[in-house]
Amino acid sequence: MSWKNSINQALGSVRISDVAAYVQSTPAVVGSAIDRFYISTRGLNAIGIPSLLSTSPELGPLIFLGLISTTENYLREIFSATLRSCGVAKCAAADHSVKLGSVLWHQGTALELAAFEHLSFAGAEEIKRACRNFLDFSFTQTSPLWGPLDEFDRLCQLRHSVVHANGNLAGKNAVSLALPSVTGRLRVSITYAQLQEAALICTSLITSFNTELFAEVAKRWALKWRELPDWIAANENMLFAELHGLFYSSIDAAESTIQDPMFLEQCRDEVKRTYGLL
Repeated sequence: MSWKNSINQALGSVRISDVAAYVQSTPAVVGSAIDRFYISTRGLNAIGIPSLLSTSPELGPLIFLGLISTTENYLREIFSATLRSCGVAKCAAADHSVKLGSVLWHQGTALELAAFEHLSFAGAEEIKRACRNFLDFSFTQTSPLWGPLDEFDRLCQLRHSVVHANGNLAGKNAVSLALPSVTGRLRVSITYAQLQEAALICTSLITSFNTELFAEVAKRWALKWRELPDWIAANENMLFAELHGLFYSSIDAAESTIQDPMFLEQCRDEVKRTYGLL
């Protein structure tokens, strides 16, 4: 059967020599999820310079995947941090399962993050479902989140083709994007302009999500948390400081891009005033 080997080279079976060489240990996570998103996004944008993208067109889709991935990672981090801190979210998530492998790997720490390891956040419906199921957090078409989430979903339709079809746009994704039928195939093309736009859409989603979820959890701190059996009035300032830290962007503060900057104590008192506690 020598003819069997007449069409391509033969390499045989190749094994990973050391899987540990493919990973590295990183320091414990510090700061807010939104700042880690900013750092990752800026790192990706630094790679996607026009000269490199024009000479290596394969690079654009890879950076595009990185943008979607870092957006998903923000969502996993903020979901797990909220679940760890918010008693209302804990009640909503109580009946959901965690994969045993995740439990064994995390060894009793960061189990909240393990709850989201098997979920995909590459799509609007998946994000909405996780919000309802794990955080008891729902929103309608009037929410500031709706538009950014819809645009992110369109990016995810393109992502699917890059991940699963080497950039060839599948029919179902083309239909979802309302693209007209063509003779032949459509390929996803990510140039510098598309990367900048995609990064802006991802950032719009994350900043909106961060703002709206903070507003929801701050409202719970002012109202629902105080009705829970484990509420200790003497800890209210400490608890607010902790939840504020989950969402606060030191990067935005340093760059003076926060719309209404406040000190922690000012923000806390404004929340209390909003809900009749002052």
